[in-house]
Amino acid sequence: MNGMERLLLHALTNGMELSWLCAWATFATIGTMGRPFPLVEATVGFVGGFVVTRLSRGRGWRVIWVAAVQVAGLLGASAAILHGFYYAGRPLLDRAWLLDFLGEARSAADWLLLTLILAWAMAFWIGGARLAVRPLGYFVVCTRFDLGLAAFVLLFLAKLLVALNGGRLEDRISPLFLLPFFVASLLAIGTIRLRSDGRKAFLSGYRGLGVFLTFTVGALLVAATLTLFSLPYLTLAAEAGLVALKGAGVAVSPVLLWVLRRLFAPQTLRADPSSSPSGHDLPTFPSQGPESWWMALVEKALLWSAGILLVVAVVALVGLCLYLLLRFLWSRTPTRPDHRQPASSFAWLRRLWIFLAGLRARLAGVRCARDGYRALLAWARRSGLSPVPAQTPAEIGARLQQRFPRLRAEIGSIVEAFNEETYREVVLPAERMAEVRSAWRLVRSPRQWPARIKVLWRGE
Repeated sequence: MNGMERLLLHALTNGMELSWLCAWATFATIGTMGRPFPLVEATVGFVGGFVVTRLSRGRGWRVIWVAAVQVAGLLGASAAILHGFYYAGRPLLDRAWLLDFLGEARSAADWLLLTLILAWAMAFWIGGARLAVRPLGYFVVCTRFDLGLAAFVLLFLAKLLVALNGGRLEDRISPLFLLPFFVASLLAIGTIRLRSDGRKAFLSGYRGLGVFLTFTVGALLVAATLTLFSLPYLTLAAEAGLVALKGAGVAVSPVLLWVLRRLFAPQTLRADPSSSPSGHDLPTFPSQGPESWWMALVEKALLWSAGILLVVAVVALVGLCLYLLLRFLWSRTPTRPDHRQPASSFAWLRRLWIFLAGLRARLAGVRCARDGYRALLAWARRSGLSPVPAQTPAEIGARLQQRFPRLRAEIGSIVEAFNEETYREVVLPAERMAEVRSAWRLVRSPRQWPARIKVLWRGE
């Protein structure tokens, strides 16, 4: 697929998504506020989200910069939509309308309508951004066509429901988007279908399963059609059965109640109630004397200990969440679009297991030179220097020594111990391991954080 065909497909898919989004936005604003949605500004916001995402994707930027660009674009699109809705007669770049908008007094209903407009602005921007990362595949485009068709069906059902309830909705704009939706959708599907040179057949080894599933789906469709056709007769039969069941229940209800009481409440069938136990039969407990002072002290100590542990646990959890958030925001996006298969829904369990295993290894400490080298690699990765798999430990150590000259001796000690233990296949003595642990403590010391932040800021 050449560049012109890909550009045409992008334009057609943009038209597909914009058609049903504009139809629903127009219907919602006319139904609630009596005025149409600013479609020109909304289209610009949708296309802007698409273009910004396409330009920022696959460039290796940090996540925080990508998020900042997306937020800035979303704010600009929201401002343009608000301007087109409330202050269409004023210039867009004139900040007087923005000051008037921010200083205007609003009621609860006005705030609700403003929230609706901002929600639609976010829907247009996010729709464009999501379309930019969606692959141009046949099944993907067909799925989006089904979604848009369902959106139009729901829209017409909503308008029919309003008309049946006696309401009047002067909406002549939203039905006009149905024709461009069908034209753009069918052209996009036809273009992708014609460009597909593959042979259409069942997968190898799945022909029997495909035939069985096809027959099953066909049988279910036939059964559903017959059920819907005979639904009035089934309703009459159910009503007749309910009347018969009520008449039979009245006849057998005394016997049925006696059987149920006999099975589940036999004590209610006794004629004489059992006599209540006398007060002399109650067990007596010796009265407790006044609590001693040391019991009260132990109770207070336990309460304070539980409170302190709870506070420490909450602070640790908040700190861990902030650390993971900052680590994600400071990570880099892939330098190329990822065309691998989508991750499994249980991939987060594997990541959690890897995190817990790494946490357990950190708590266990440096038991051998291999542990010290692994910890050094993780430390370098968190410092913004991801190790290159093709480099040897000596080359990785030289690279780290160049970036952290004050830790030259410590990094060299850890790398030399790893090479000696791995390639010579010897067990290092206790004195040598003590040197490795001491070097690792100095490397991971908080005193090295300014240098690590400096390297992290500069990047690779």
